[in-house]
Amino acid sequence: MNCRVCGAPSREGMCKKHAKAERKLRDHFRVWAERTGLEWMDYLEAIIENDRTGRLVKEVATYLRSAEG
Repeated sequence: MNCRVCGAPSREGMCKKHAKAERKLRDHFRVWAERTGLEWMDYLEAIIENDRTGRLVKEVATYLRSAEG
């Protein structure tokens, strides 16, 4: 199986780096939602647009936005 984001070999749906980025993304959503009231798709868009977001997190957010949108 390959990573759904980058195509690298993986045992599950994502390589270790992208899986870690997804965990961080989902964990931080709870905080953002409480503070801003953003919905999931709006949160993903804000993450993608943010210049301070890391590359791996942006890649995962972009993947999730297209897969869930």
